[in-house]
Amino acid sequence: MSLGVVALVGAPSAGKSTIFNRIVGERKSIVEPTPGVTRDRIYGKGVWLTKEFTVIDTGGLTSFNVPFQDLIKAQAEVAIQEADLICFVVDGNKGLTADDKYIARMLRMSKKPVVLVVNKTVGTGVVDDWRRAATLILLLTSTATQVLSKLVPSSTSSRVRR
Repeated sequence: MSLGVVALVGAPSAGKSTIFNRIVGERKSIVEPTPGVTRDRIYGKGVWLTKEFTVIDTGGLTSFNVPFQDLIKAQAEVAIQEADLICFVVDGNKGLTADDKYIARMLRMSKKPVVLVVNKTVGTGVVDDWRRAATLILLLTSTATQVLSKLVPSSTSSRVRR
């Protein structure tokens, strides 16, 4: 029996690696405040409600021409192809960015189910703003025939329990 595969995709510093580490239960992916630390795909195993799955951490995608972006994008595209589900991780503190729109268009072309994960939301009061922004993102990422559209506020803060 093959495990389901979940890819974490988003802009630099959205919190993908931190979420990945929480899911796998160890510090397997490097977490730094400097954007661009994760460049390759990193694989781990997670368990949710007794179901095991594979999770893939990816480097941050941006529409801007930055060092290694072509290689990071190629690695993320492989993860998207391998995934059964894509968690589109956005930084709730930044609002909807040009990178988020770029990534949403990219995910729409994949025709894979997408869950929007609004990270860094504890104590910020930004969830309602993101509910409005989610409408645009979901339009960019979904098709009329296939969509898994959920808004998932999240935080990997130590104040929040799994």
